[in-house]
Amino acid sequence: INRHYFEISMRFKQLKEVPFTKIQAHQSLKSLDLSHNNITSIPNGLWNFIPSLTKLVLDYNQIKEIPR
Repeated sequence: INRHYFEISMRFKQLKEVPFTKIQAHQSLKSLDLSHNNITSIPNGLWNFIPSLTKLVLDYNQIKEIPR
């Protein structure tokens, strides 16, 4: 597994939640595109799991609440 991806796109995957197990190992991840899925919430502590993340795209999901 290449652990140095800078961008990952998981568009149109019918995801219902943020896939931590698939993205957590990518230590240098800067951009994550989860648009066009069925995600309803953003987990607390997302930034703790992916501290290098600077861009999170969640367009066209069913987000009801964003944690502080």
